[in-house]
Amino acid sequence: MLARLRTRPRWNRDRQLSSPELLVILAAGLLTLGPRASFAQDDSGASAILQRFADDYQRDPGLTESVTFGVRVDGVWWHIRAHPATETGSARVTVQEGKPPEPTFFFFMDRATLGKLDRGELNARTAMGRARQGDPVPMDIDPTDERFVWTDSVSQTIDAVANHFFLRGQPEIIPFNRNVSRMIHGAHAVLLYYYPSFRSVWYQIDPGQHVNKEERDQTNPFPSLFIFLEGRGMARIGGVETEVVGGTSILVQPGVTHEFWNPFDRPLSLVLMMFGEGA
Repeated sequence: MLARLRTRPRWNRDRQLSSPELLVILAAGLLTLGPRASFAQDDSGASAILQRFADDYQRDPGLTESVTFGVRVDGVWWHIRAHPATETGSARVTVQEGKPPEPTFFFFMDRATLGKLDRGELNARTAMGRARQGDPVPMDIDPTDERFVWTDSVSQTIDAVANHFFLRGQPEIIPFNRNVSRMIHGAHAVLLYYYPSFRSVWYQIDPGQHVNKEERDQTNPFPSLFIFLEGRGMARIGGVETEVVGGTSILVQPGVTHEFWNPFDRPLSLVLMMFGEGA
């Protein structure tokens, strides 16, 4: 049908068209133009969402270095090139279809996850958060091919992109509550900001939930500061059991075991800050 519509016969301008002929031409025009007009007005597609992120990133003070990376949504590839402002030019961020032509890193997810990022129902860090390597996550990252070399510098670049590209607005606001969280380590978690040697996470431990229940999850090789905001809970730090309440904090030294659970009737909320080498 579309092939025939594209090869419509050439009409004689001097001949008066009949009503049926006019209807055929009108229908052909609507069929040809209709989908294009709808596509132009559709702002829910993956390409349109990535372009909105790119337009915002172009104005973001977090864009401080040139980077090319990929995004794959339900198997479809795009690549983003971002260049910060210089003394002679403005910042530029472009979105192009296709896999990045050079070795780099890429984020991959499904369309539903991209939609949540777009609507602010999930941030990129939370989408990628996992208790341990191998856990399934809504959004993940990988090298485009074996030629890509993963270094500490690359990890810092990835941190910057994850922190800023998928988060629109200035100042960048990250909501933290149960509705925008994922279950990580046994409780509701929202990952906030990651920078070199620094990580921050918000947790809500509901009644009956237990964080770090498994022994293999109970130590970190860096200091961890737990700042309790509201509610009550129980903690076992280095084998010592104690009650924790909002308005207090605990610093857990590297290598010291720690776990938290909530036997009470209302949630315990806290912010965890991890810092130092290896964080």
